[in-house]
Amino acid sequence: AVADRLPPGSYMVISQLTSPDPELRTEITDFMHGITDGRWGRVRAPEEVDRFFDGLELVGTSTPVEVSRWLPDSDLAPRQKTDEWIEYGAVARIP
Repeated sequence: AVADRLPPGSYMVISQLTSPDPELRTEITDFMHGITDGRWGRVRAPEEVDRFFDGLELVGTSTPVEVSRWLPDSDLAPRQKTDEWIEYGAVARIP
């Protein structure tokens, strides 16, 4: 795992496009591969991203969240209005 390669006390930030819908994950991934000549990752299920943070100390939230909702300092920034796919992530400290 990525976190295993980081020294204690360091921080890891992950922001990942996710969707609970397997068909939509495939559709978005295929689209992005088509416009980037295959130089793009993939859309993951939220649960896959959650596992990246197992055993780590999350900062500012108790679980990963849609990134525009992570520690917002105001309501002036636009927020994701739908949840069929979101940019999902968190910041964690390596114990």
